[in-house]
Amino acid sequence: MANRIHYTFLQPVHKSFHNVTGKTIDILLYTISPTGDRLYAGGISNCEVLQVDQAREALKVYKKRGWLKSMVE
Repeated sequence: MANRIHYTFLQPVHKSFHNVTGKTIDILLYTISPTGDRLYAGGISNCEVLQVDQAREALKVYKKRGWLKSMVE
C-alpha cells in the first residue's frame, strides 16, 4: 500500500502554533477515562507542523475531496 499523508488538528499544537510551526516534533497522545485518569493512547514521531500557507492548502484539498465533511460527520 502506498504511503498517504493525512493531516489532523490537535488542540495542544494549535495553542502553541506560533512556537512550533514549520518544526518536526514528537507527540504523545492521551485520553481521559470516565474516572478522570489520563491514559496513554499512543504517539506520533517526526510529526511535521505545517506552516500557515501549507495548512491553508491542505484545507483546500480536504474540502475539495470531501474529507473535511466526512471528518465533521
